Amino acid sequence: MDEPKSQNSVGFQFGMFMRVFRKLVVKRFQEHDTGLTMEQFAILHRISEEDEPTQSEIAAAIGLDKSAVMRIIDILEDKRLVARLSDGEDRRKKALVITKKGGEKIEEAGQFFETIIEELSEGVNAEEMQSFLKTLNKLRHNAEKH
Repeated sequence: MDEPKSQNSVGFQFGMFMRVFRKLVVKRFQEHDTGLTMEQFAILHRISEEDEPTQSEIAAAIGLDKSAVMRIIDILEDKRLVARLSDGEDRRKKALVITKKGGEKIEEAGQFFETIIEELSEGVNAEEMQSFLKTLNKLRHNAEKH
């Protein structure tokens, strides 16, 4: 019996990949007792790449709504992985910084994450990966226009 057309669509295949990928990351993070969810790791990693970003900037960068990011940052702050710094000019504005413990956690979880990426990239050469990333970036850009 032939596969349904939907199974050969970009949307279906990407959705399936993301479900399997998320499941694998969750499994590995739990096996290694990182104490982080995939979303917490993504936000923590993004904060570490920026120079004192705000919650709004993080939300925009990773595509989550501000309230979801605020809840995750609250959790990361409770775990003492990030700290909020008050802006001298605008008390409502809070910059985010990684704590020493947060930096160690990023390093630890990042190693597991990189191992997953290496395993998933097995059999994919550098040219194929560059082409895939370029195509994925175009698809994302097109989606953002709508």
